[in-house]
Amino acid sequence: GSYFGLDALIWGILQALASEAGFAIWRYKRWDYISMSVAGFLPGLPIQIPGWYLYPSLYTSAMSYAGYAGVISFILIHCISGLVIAGILTKIFIDGVASTGALDLLSIGKEVKKS
Repeated sequence: GSYFGLDALIWGILQALASEAGFAIWRYKRWDYISMSVAGFLPGLPIQIPGWYLYPSLYTSAMSYAGYAGVISFILIHCISGLVIAGILTKIFIDGVASTGALDLLSIGKEVKKS
């Protein structure tokens, strides 16, 4: 419903697939800080592909300012922010919700109870 509608859909699908790949590494049976951080880190990688074509000025600016190190830093900032926000902070939030017993029927709730 906005100017970024199709772009947001493309980014969302790519991020979801990458995040699911992160959880699939442990076959959806591990919900610790490592698995959550990997699932948060990975979506920063595939979104660079449409980003390069849809918003090339971001990448050319990074390239002209700092060369390849600038582009690599730009990509790492996406990945690290996902690791922190979607990985670590989400794990802290889920642990808090699971401690109330609201997630007892789900595998993530059972794992939090074991810890």
